[in-house]
Amino acid sequence: MKYHVINLETNEIAQKDGSEPLDARYPNLLVSEFACQDGSEVVPYDPNIAKAFQRLRNIFGSLNVNSGFRTYSHNAKVGGATDSQHLYGKAIDIATPDGVTDEFFILTAKELFGDLFGYGLYKGRIHIDCRGYYKYWSMK
Repeated sequence: MKYHVINLETNEIAQKDGSEPLDARYPNLLVSEFACQDGSEVVPYDPNIAKAFQRLRNIFGSLNVNSGFRTYSHNAKVGGATDSQHLYGKAIDIATPDGVTDEFFILTAKELFGDLFGYGLYKGRIHIDCRGYYKYWSMK
């Protein structure tokens, strides 16, 4: 499948297949991992979320993405917040790696990204977004 990948920082549009990196500067996040699970071919992303994912993967190794970009209809279907950062290509949900506690994973993310990110703690899943201000919540 070909995707229309939009860098929201530069508004550059590239046609990529799912096995290509979302952003060439951060090669460990693939288009297929970040694309909406509803099959949408348009994939807007903020490069800061790709960079953040790359840093986490450098530390923790293999990471499984549960959710990246979401269309409005898919976000509603999965019960996402009405103003979810996923809608803007600024968020990613990651399964907590084996052998790592949710708390340690999120503490590491907070240490790396500081007060310009949002962090959500769920059982077995961590939400990270580059919203530009600090927010934390726990649904665990």
